Amino acid sequence: MRKWSATQTLGILTGLTAIMMLVLFIVRRLFGQFMDQTAWELSAELVIVLVLIAVNKYWLHVPLSYQWQTHGQFWSVCWLGILLVFINGGVFIGGYVVNTNATPAIEAVVMALLVGYYEESFFRGIILGQLLKSFSGKHRVILAVLTSSVLFGLTHAAHYFDGFDQSSINTTLQIGYAICLGVYFSAVTLRTGSLLWPMLMHATFDLPSLYIEFTTHSGVLSNSLSGDELLITLISDTIHYLPVLLIGLWLIRRSQLAEIAHANPEWLE
Repeated sequence: MRKWSATQTLGILTGLTAIMMLVLFIVRRLFGQFMDQTAWELSAELVIVLVLIAVNKYWLHVPLSYQWQTHGQFWSVCWLGILLVFINGGVFIGGYVVNTNATPAIEAVVMALLVGYYEESFFRGIILGQLLKSFSGKHRVILAVLTSSVLFGLTHAAHYFDGFDQSSINTTLQIGYAICLGVYFSAVTLRTGSLLWPMLMHATFDLPSLYIEFTTHSGVLSNSLSGDELLITLISDTIHYLPVLLIGLWLIRRSQLAEIAHANPEWLE
């Protein structure tokens, strides 16, 4: 793993995040010239996964673990993620029962796994790992988690202009709840020492919306919100995702630093 100063790390990782977003945007545009939407979305995500693997293997060398073992932390840390899996997995299964269309269901599963692998490996693996290695002080864990989660949330700002027909208000809301989820997924990674669990949680979280998108060829966040509908959505998102943020922060509190260091010896030496 490369060792940089905190300032260098912030600059380099912010730039790397922007570059990866740009690569994904360009690949989507290029593939969109000669493929249907489902095909180019899947192909573009596969390309960005391969780019990520190459960048880490030949440049960053951040150790990424996808092990099943969780250092005895599974149930105390992952119970919220399991709840998310049951809820969103249930919505996905219910949608399939109603539509009984296997092709978009398979496409949604493949896309969800690609997105889960890429985003968790990049943000909770490479970026969080580099930040922990470069930051110092008693608050370095929470600072690294918040920084990586904000970068993760801001990448969703690409939906303002990427042609996915997602409304700007919904995109802004998505940035907010992505930050909250990013904090929790970071806590799961740090407490279990594995990217496997947040990857599966992330993939299952995305399944319902991806299935609707591949079934209807229209995003679930395409309708603009205003008035009472916007207020209800704001309240609903706050009720849903603020506890996720707070639980994530609780899981990485200072009293847990010894367990975090035990699970991630390469990052917290």
